[in-house]
Amino acid sequence: YHEPLVHPALVLHGGPRRVLVGGTGEGASLREILRHRSVERVVSVDLDPEVVALCKQHLPGWSEGALDDPRVELRTEDIQATLAAARPGEYDAIFLDITDPVEDGPSVELFSTRFFATVARALADDGIAVLQSGELDPVDLRMSRAVRSTLMAVFPWVVFAHTYVPSFHCLWGFALAAKRPFALEPADLAARIAKLGPLKVYTPTAHRAMLELPPYL
Repeated sequence: YHEPLVHPALVLHGGPRRVLVGGTGEGASLREILRHRSVERVVSVDLDPEVVALCKQHLPGWSEGALDDPRVELRTEDIQATLAAARPGEYDAIFLDITDPVEDGPSVELFSTRFFATVARALADDGIAVLQSGELDPVDLRMSRAVRSTLMAVFPWVVFAHTYVPSFHCLWGFALAAKRPFALEPADLAARIAKLGPLKVYTPTAHRAMLELPPYL
C-alpha cells in the first residue's frame, strides 16, 4: 500500500524537498517518503497521538525509525488547521493518507472542493498532491468517480494510480493531482527508482502499470 501511495508521485516530481503528510499513523508513509534523498523536511500530522505512540512502541518495523528522523516534524492537529496555517506554495508534495472517502464517514469534509482548494493553495506550482481514494470497485465506481470529479473541480491535472493490495484483498486507488501536467514516464525513470533502494512492489514496470488504468476502469 505505502509504496504505491508515495513513490509514483515523488518519482514524477523528481526533487521534492518539503512534504506534508495528513495521517501519520504507523509511520510507514514517512518510511517511504524518506527514501527520496532530496527530501529535507516532512511535516506529519495526526489527530491521535496515542495511536502514533503505540505504533512506535509495538510496531517499530512499520516506520523503521522514520518517526524519529530529524527531518520529520510530528504534529497532533487537524490537517485542515495545518493547511489553513500554511504559506502559499509551502509544500512540494502533500499526501493525504486519511480514512476512506465514504459518505457520512469521519473524513467526509476532507473530500470536498473547499478542502482541496486549501491543498492547492499550500502546494507549490510544480508540486503534486496524493490522495488515497479507496477501493476501485468495478461494480460500483461511484466513490472513485466522486473523488476524481471533485479533484478536477480544483486541479487542472488529475491522474488515478491503482494496484492490488494483498492485505485489503482488492484493487485500490490513489489520486494524483497537480497544477500542471507531469510526464507519466520520465526518460530516467529506472534511474530515479534505483536510487530508492530495495523495494517490495515498486519497479519501473510496476510504475507504468499503476498509472495505466485498464479499459474497464
